[in-house]
Amino acid sequence: MKKDKIYHFIAGWMIYILTSALSVRSGYSLIWSYRMVIIIGAGKELIYDKLFKRGCPELDDFTWTMIGGIIADFTFTIFWGIL
Repeated sequence: MKKDKIYHFIAGWMIYILTSALSVRSGYSLIWSYRMVIIIGAGKELIYDKLFKRGCPELDDFTWTMIGGIIADFTFTIFWGIL
């Protein structure tokens, strides 16, 4: 696996974990965390890479960001269940 995809995975994981901690503390649904992963991941690919021409927009990058968010959901759910 390329380093770039690993970075996208880690970014999706971190976005989800951070927003989940905030949403649980604030009383929001965890769906908000998925929305943030989608918005930030798509924004990076469509706005930063495509519109500003700072990189190469790739569906694979967005996909790996989302996979990171999904795995983080499982991680967060298991961790939160232990507490």
